[in-house]
Amino acid sequence: MNLIRAILIIAMVTAMAAFYGCAVTPEPFEYQPDNELKNGPGLLSGEDGVFTIYRKPNEGDADNASQEPK
Repeated sequence: MNLIRAILIIAMVTAMAAFYGCAVTPEPFEYQPDNELKNGPGLLSGEDGVFTIYRKPNEGDADNASQEPK
């Protein structure tokens, strides 16, 4: 008799926990695929989360010709 009572109590507690888990309001979730970059700072991107690439201007570039120091 005690075994049946223990099983019933365990089953009732488990059912109450399951019902409580379903009754909680869900939080909004934005899916971000694993193969895309996430917003925000990263290991190499710095605090602003943007990569900055510096290069020497080519001599033939018309856009960079006016920006070269003389």
